[in-house]
Amino acid sequence: MAIVKNARPNLLQRIWRRVVGGAPEKRSVFKGAEPSRFWSEWIARYISPDDEMRFDFAFLRARARDLARNNPLVSQYLALLSANVIGPTGIKLQAQVHTAAGDLYKPVNDAIEAAWLDWTACVTADRRYSLTEFSQQLFRSLATDGEIFIRKIRGFPGNSSRFALQQIDPDLIDHQFHHPGKAGTSMNEVRMGIEVDEWGGPLAYYVWTSYPGMLVPRERVRIPADEILHIFRAQRANQTRGTTWINPAMFSLKMMDGYVETELVAARVGAAKMGFFEQVIDENYMPPSLDNPCEIPEMMDASPGTFQKLEPGLSFKEWNPQHPDAAFGPFMKTCSRWAASGLNCSYNTLANDLEGVNYSSIRAGVLTDRDQYRTDQQLWIRRFLIPIYNEWHDYARLSGALAVTNVKDSEVKRALFIPRGWQWVDPLKDVTASVTAIDRRLSSRTRVLAEEGTDPETIDEQLANEEKLDKEYGLPPLAPFTKPATVATTKSEAEGPPPEEEEVEPSAQTKAAVM
Repeated sequence: MAIVKNARPNLLQRIWRRVVGGAPEKRSVFKGAEPSRFWSEWIARYISPDDEMRFDFAFLRARARDLARNNPLVSQYLALLSANVIGPTGIKLQAQVHTAAGDLYKPVNDAIEAAWLDWTACVTADRRYSLTEFSQQLFRSLATDGEIFIRKIRGFPGNSSRFALQQIDPDLIDHQFHHPGKAGTSMNEVRMGIEVDEWGGPLAYYVWTSYPGMLVPRERVRIPADEILHIFRAQRANQTRGTTWINPAMFSLKMMDGYVETELVAARVGAAKMGFFEQVIDENYMPPSLDNPCEIPEMMDASPGTFQKLEPGLSFKEWNPQHPDAAFGPFMKTCSRWAASGLNCSYNTLANDLEGVNYSSIRAGVLTDRDQYRTDQQLWIRRFLIPIYNEWHDYARLSGALAVTNVKDSEVKRALFIPRGWQWVDPLKDVTASVTAIDRRLSSRTRVLAEEGTDPETIDEQLANEEKLDKEYGLPPLAPFTKPATVATTKSEAEGPPPEEEEVEPSAQTKAAVM
């Protein structure tokens, strides 16, 4: 018994030394896991992904929404995502139905694309948004909230396809609703408002019918998972809900807000050129009496170009704070770069700062941004557009909005989604490189045009129409394309071979020197 009493304090002392950063008994192999007094404030919890966000979930989302409303950098970030991932005209559908010979079945493809274009003019159940507008709104919400929920309204009477979409606010998915499942029974596990099966796949979503605090009855409704599209970017395995994309930059952005506010106030105060009236007390000073009080001005007129005469015995002491100081600009630039790294975008694009950049640096930043946008585009096509297209096709054919006969459903559902592209960074060099790559069979027109957000079929159709119009108006055909001259790689190649030197008869002095 005595041994246990003596051993227990020693064990607790060892644990305490390791927690508070005392001298460890054994050095850790990894520096990041080493107990140290420098890391005593770093508390990292070893818990499940759902437990990580459960208690901070709603608060984190509310802060992200506040930044989206009020912070200029976050507003710019969301605008960049909307404009570059979805684009001003949206992501285009290209039907891919083929004939028995393997050629594109143009009449059927045109009919599918025309019916899709008609439906995408108004896709929401509230009859407010086109597919492009709805996608832009959804993607901004995805970045801000970290997740989006879209309900598929089947048999919708408001359009010819009998199919519509409805966005569900993540606040209405009850993240505080949990209960464990029981093996061998029909009771499934519910994680943060989502019912899952034994493999973690969603079975149903529990949705509140109204927001808290509203003067209407509020109840939780179970919606089957096949009616809901839940899109988020997972950070860990077995993660049930998504968290805001702004989180890595949230702290620095909020601190920048406060810093800018104080500097603006200080600069405004400094620009007012304020000061104080100081009473000069000497041997001739007579304190004011009740019968003859000294009229001391409490304020002075600071109108431009005017001076005020002070009463005898008063002097003016200027207070002129100098703000913002010279460190304001570099500090803001450093913080903005830090925030841009957390948002996975280039600093120059996020901050609209093109000062001091050159062609190489801006090109590197633009290309990196575009790679991230392409990644997001593929996520949107795979997780949103393809499921929506397949569901729309079924209801459009049943309702008669898509009149396609003698074609299997599997063939009609074969389609490509072409996202927006971007103009060349350096048009002459990039076009020349693309033409050379196509000639050397290192690339194709399809791949090159896809980077611009179009396809060969569209280009060929436009060229044929232009050629037809040129013939109708009697215009000469376009001149054939000629490759630009190859630029010499070295100065000697550019100047050509050196001229031959003429033989000159040596002079008498030269002959004498040689001899």
